[in-house]
Amino acid sequence: MRDSDRGSSTAAAVLTIDQATYKAWEESGGDPLVPPGPDFDGETYDPAQDKLRLATQLDRVRELMRDGKWRTLAEISAAVSVPGAPSPEASTSARLRDLRKPKFGAYTVERRRVARARGLWEYRMPRWQFRPHEVKP
Repeated sequence: MRDSDRGSSTAAAVLTIDQATYKAWEESGGDPLVPPGPDFDGETYDPAQDKLRLATQLDRVRELMRDGKWRTLAEISAAVSVPGAPSPEASTSARLRDLRKPKFGAYTVERRRVARARGLWEYRMPRWQFRPHEVKP
C-alpha cells in the first residue's frame, strides 16, 4: 500500500503529549532527538536510539485503532508501516501491550480468536474510551 492510499492521518502520525510533559522536557534542556513523554521498557531499550521510533509507532497504532474495528496483527502492521519505517507484527503486538500500560494511556485493547483459524487473533480498541472529537467515524 502506498502512502497516498493510507490517508494523511496514518502517514503523518504525530507524537501526542500533554503541555505539562512538554514544558518539563523543555525546561530540562530536552534532547531534540529524544522526544518528551514516558520511556518504553526493556533491557535493550536506549532512549536516544529507540524512543522516537517507538513513540511514532505507538501513535500510528493508536490513531489507526481509534475507529474501534477488529484487525489482525498483520492488518495493523500493514496499515501503520510506511516506507523506511516498517512495523513488524512483533513490534505491533508490543505497541498494543504498551497502550494498555498506565503511562501510555491505560487503554482497553480487546482481543478475540478468529473463528476457524488456528492461533489467529484480532484486536480492537473500543471507541467509548476516546473523547468524541477523537473518535474516527
